[in-house]
Order: sequence, then structure tokens, then C-alpha cells
Amino acid sequence: MKKCNNCQTECKDDAIFCPECGERLEPEMGKEKTVDTQETVSEEIPEESQKDMVEMKLAWKEKLDSITGVFKKNWKLVLGAICILVVIVAASVVMKNKKYTINLEDFYEVEFSGANKYGYAAGDFDDNAIMDYILETSDRDDDTSEFSNYMIVDWIISNVDTKMSKSENLKNEDKIKITFEYPKGAKVKGYRIKGKSLTVEVNGLENYREIDTDELFEGLEVTVEGYSPGLKVHLENTSKDSVLSEVDYVIKQDNAVEQKYYYGNGDVIKIGIGNFNFKEYKAIYVGEPTITYEIKGYPEVLSSIENLSDEQLNEIKGNIDAWMAEECESDNGGVWHDYEPVGLKSLAFTTDEGIVTNAANTFFGIYECKDLANDGKTCMFAVFYCDVILDNGTLDFSKVRTFKNKPEVLYSSESLVERHEKFLTEYDVQVIQ
Repeated sequence: MKKCNNCQTECKDDAIFCPECGERLEPEMGKEKTVDTQETVSEEIPEESQKDMVEMKLAWKEKLDSITGVFKKNWKLVLGAICILVVIVAASVVMKNKKYTINLEDFYEVEFSGANKYGYAAGDFDDNAIMDYILETSDRDDDTSEFSNYMIVDWIISNVDTKMSKSENLKNEDKIKITFEYPKGAKVKGYRIKGKSLTVEVNGLENYREIDTDELFEGLEVTVEGYSPGLKVHLENTSKDSVLSEVDYVIKQDNAVEQKYYYGNGDVIKIGIGNFNFKEYKAIYVGEPTITYEIKGYPEVLSSIENLSDEQLNEIKGNIDAWMAEECESDNGGVWHDYEPVGLKSLAFTTDEGIVTNAANTFFGIYECKDLANDGKTCMFAVFYCDVILDNGTLDFSKVRTFKNKPEVLYSSESLVERHEKFLTEYDVQVIQ
């Protein structure tokens, strides 16, 4: 060991400079000075510069010891700083990835309409918002043309299947879950599609007046006029309620092709309302769409003679005789000859309108007369006695219509008889005589 002449610090035998003060050490006496590359270089370096180098080394050593000491004392703080730095770097990477991601949850809108407890939900993607987002996030070298933007929006519309957990009979504060289904890993024009579902809360539905079936039809008055099956049904609204008085009652038909104008006993009609906007009056109808009304107990047009007594049939024949006697005695203005009635030769009954149009029923037959202006020659009249009514078992002739064809109409009595016989075979008839 050798000592430094300047600070007396013991140094290693092969040391050239003192590690404490940097003073050049003298070689030990009796030892031959070894000349090597390092020494040669050191000898060439000025003594002042060599001292500066030593001082610099010592300064760096002090700084390193200081940093090490600080780290040992505040290692938690340093570790936290490193974690923050890692988070910042990771966040920048995420933000870059997010920049090219379309989250479906951010662009789906749900609207609510209707009354509280009976509301509806309708949802759709905001196309314009998606396109604006693409323009904002795209770089200059991205394809942000209008065509490109529409391609992304169209892809979402065509490929994303949206399912709503509930869309009707909603009330405020209900929770609705909307689920998105689309191809896994979808990517369009450089944008990754993401988003699984979102939950929205129902709000904004107003409380409406609830109207039930009894209340809605309380003001309905049904009147029926005429004779079955030619009954005419009238519906009248007699309500004094400010809302219900505006309702238009209508007869609902299951099949519009079969809509009837006239009705008969035994018919059951459905009565509902026409187009009426309850929402305009802040009301909602919560009852049945229709009510039923049975038509019964009204006078009927005779539909069959099966249940008529002989007395009733004779009453009908007597009416035809009286009618023909009146016709034969009337003044025909010189156009027709005078006739004398002889009697009914044949008579049948039908409800087929093929014989007399718009007749509910028809008694038709051949009536024999004498042509007084032609030496009492026998001739035949075709007679038609229509629309006989049966009111609770009693015949009513108040609506009867009568028609006749004189021989001249069909040129001869024989032709009238032939036509009558043809009616008997071509139509659904009941022969009386």
C-alpha cells in the first residue's frame, strides 16, 4: 500500500491517482516503473484535466448514490409513477383503437308514445349521428366520402338484428333491454363494430283517462225498422259526455264482401266504433273492440207457407180475388177491354227474386177471366202478389205489391200458362194449387 502525499489516504500499489483527492501518486522507491498503454496515455493527459475527470466521476457517484437513496426511501411513490406512465401509454393505444370503433350502444335511440301503462316503444339507429362520428374520427387519408359513409350505415341497417325485451303496454320507469346481434368480429371500411346491449328506462308517458266497454257503449241506442229479413238497423249516439259524444258507432263485418244492408230475426251483429282518435282527448280505450246485438222479435216477411193454416192460405187467395175484381172493374181508358173475373186456376209461392226483382216473397199464379168485349171469351192473366208479412203468426198485407200480365202482353193466354209452368221448374217454389 502507498499513501497519497496530498491527503495521506492509503491507496493500492498500482493506483496512479488518489481516489479521494485525485492527486497523482508517486511510484514506490525501489520498484521499476512499468510503462503500459494506460500510463502512457495518462502521462500525456495534463495533470489539471486528469483532476477534472476524477472530480466528475466523484460527482456522478454522489448523484447515483443520491438517486438510489431516494428510490430506497420512496419506492412506493416511484412505483406509482411508473404505473401511471404505463396507464397513459395503454390509454393512448386504447383511444387510438376506439377512434376506429363504432359502438352500437351510442347510436341507438328509443322513443316512447301513448299513455302511461299502455305505452309503446320504437327504436332505430341515428344514421346522421353515425355519419358525423365517422367524419370526426377519420384521418385525412381515410376514405370519408359520402358513399363510404353510407356503406357503413347500410351495413348496420342490413346486418344488425335488434331485439327489444318489451315494446308495448309500457309504463313510466319500466326497464327495457335492447340486444344487438350481428356477425362476430364485424369490421366495415376500417371500423370495428361493437356493442352487445343497452338498457333504457321508460319515461315521458302521460296519464290518460281510461274508458271501458260499458262506458263507451253507454250512449248507444239501436233502432230497427221494417220487416225481417228486410230490417234496417240504425245506430245513434245519445251520450252527453264531451268525449264519448264524438264517437261514431258502426256495424263491424267479419268479411266486407258479405256486408249486409238488411237484416232478419236471428241475425247477430257486431257493433264497434269508427276511426276515433282517443289520444286527441288524452283518453285510451281499454275495453272490448265490439259488442254484440241480437235482432229478434220483429215482424217477418213470409219465408215459407209450410206453417200456414188452410184458413191463412184461403185469406191470401181471397185477397187476390178481391184485387182482381177491382182490376176488372176499373176504367182502362179504352186501352184494355173490360174483363170479368172467373177464378184462380193455379198458385205457387217463392222467395226467389228471379221472378220479381227486389221482392222478399211472391205468390204467383194464373187467373182466369172472361173478355166481355170479345163475346165472353176465356183468357188468362199472370198475377204476382208480393211481400206478405207474418207478424207473430198473423198475416200482414200492409206492404203488399201487386203485378199482372194481361194476355196481350205475351200475345196469348197459352204463352202465359207456359211461362207459369216454366217458373215451377226453374225456381225453388212451393205449389199451393
